[in-house]
Amino acid sequence: MNKWRDSRRGRPRAATSVRLLSPLLSWSENSRWKRFVRALHPGLYPLVFVGMPGCGKSRIGRELAARLGLNFADTDHLIEQRAGMSIAEIFAIEGEEAFRTLEAEVIAQAVREAGSGRGIQVLALGGGALERQTTRELIKRQNVIYPSATLSGLLARIKDDGKRPLLQGSREEREEKLRTLYARRGDTYHKVASFSLPAAWPLKTKLDVLCKALALASLRGARLSAVKPGDFSPAFCWDLKNCRQERYFEGENNHD
Repeated sequence: MNKWRDSRRGRPRAATSVRLLSPLLSWSENSRWKRFVRALHPGLYPLVFVGMPGCGKSRIGRELAARLGLNFADTDHLIEQRAGMSIAEIFAIEGEEAFRTLEAEVIAQAVREAGSGRGIQVLALGGGALERQTTRELIKRQNVIYPSATLSGLLARIKDDGKRPLLQGSREEREEKLRTLYARRGDTYHKVASFSLPAAWPLKTKLDVLCKALALASLRGARLSAVKPGDFSPAFCWDLKNCRQERYFEGENNHD
């Protein structure tokens, strides 16, 4: 584990090897992140975001890609492009099984192209994508990021959202369906995740954490699973501990 200290100013600092990527590990504006993104290990990609509907995976993935100048895609959007119709129309006309088959094909193609050094570098999956075993086996070999949300937080975020095909009906019916999905999918997300962080943190905090984690992972075989909370400085970890989930869920839906 890295030792963190700076005797000159009494502030924590990274070990020598990590300081090689100090531009990536410092608080920076987006332009500076882009200047140093070439230092990231190419084997990191694709970065795959998974999670429940409403956890903010697409928003976080899109903003992370924008910060680092990477290509981003949401699989639902890719599916709609290929099918020539909306997700809701696919469910209504062809059914969920046909949708899952198409979804699996789209994900496999995106991962394959990313692995060849071209195409999408940051990918956000639909909430139910991992229910297909073939997709689950493929994704758990990637660097998977899971914005973990509480059930109460998810309910607050989707309470007035009637556009999701699997969460149709009255508000009470949507809440009951979400509880069922949460119970069925929650363990799967945890099992495939390489790196998890609370969905309730402010967007900037999540992006800063992920960028630092990517810099550290670049020094460890390009595996996010090799990055642990103890790898961050004590001061940085102290700041994260003060991000209380309850504090940021209320009135913060626009962050994700």
